[in-house]
Amino acid sequence: MANDKKIRLLIQAETKKALKELRKLEKQQKKNKKENDKLKDSFSAIGGIIAAAFSVRAIVEFGKEAVKLGSQTISLERAFTNLGRAVNFNEQSLQKFRTATDGTVSDIELMKQANNAMLLGIVQSDDQFADLIDNAQRLAQAVGQDAVFGIESLTTGIGRQSKLMLDNLGIIVDTQKAYDVYAESIGKSTSELDDNEKKQAFIQATMESVNEKVAQLGKEQLTAADATNQLTTAFTNLQSAIGEDLQEPVESTSGFLTNFLNTTTMLI
Repeated sequence: MANDKKIRLLIQAETKKALKELRKLEKQQKKNKKENDKLKDSFSAIGGIIAAAFSVRAIVEFGKEAVKLGSQTISLERAFTNLGRAVNFNEQSLQKFRTATDGTVSDIELMKQANNAMLLGIVQSDDQFADLIDNAQRLAQAVGQDAVFGIESLTTGIGRQSKLMLDNLGIIVDTQKAYDVYAESIGKSTSELDDNEKKQAFIQATMESVNEKVAQLGKEQLTAADATNQLTTAFTNLQSAIGEDLQEPVESTSGFLTNFLNTTTMLI
């Protein structure tokens, strides 16, 4: 009996000790949880600050690029309008070029390429140029390049009579044959052709070769890469439009800050 009692007392003591340790462990766990919750809140707050910082930075970068694109657009539009008068461009011309390239080329690039082509003297009308860039896009796609590469290669190749540029798109032109054929068509000998007539002969022969190559490609099919370019183009056009609206406030603010900084510098 004495031994049984002793054993019960020992069990009770150990049980009390174990319960005490469990309570201590539970208390520590609650404390750890509380500290972890505080840590999580701190990380959340820091994360929010970082996210806000990145958001502000992204907005600033967007604004800077928008102003730059807007300024570029205004300059290109002015040249596009002035140069376009000679070949009867109008307010619908740019839309024709967007359609011709399936919305994969930004307005800035379209005007840049059109201005370059007009300066090179290879544009006869907006319909003719729309057809040219449509074909350029298709030929570029055939060699794994984008529309801008194709347009640059074709317009510069024709304007400068560069066989190397045309070769980028698989276009080969026999210059002498082109001169001979054109001279005969206008009732002249090849030696009588002037520089402008030679240019027209080269353009005519090149476009014949281009049309032949494009016909071999079959029906146009847009790819996932084209879809991505359409999205990029839409974003760039939006950014340019916003940038145009920001020109006046940026100019006035920049002028004020420039004068302030110059005055401050003189006083130091």
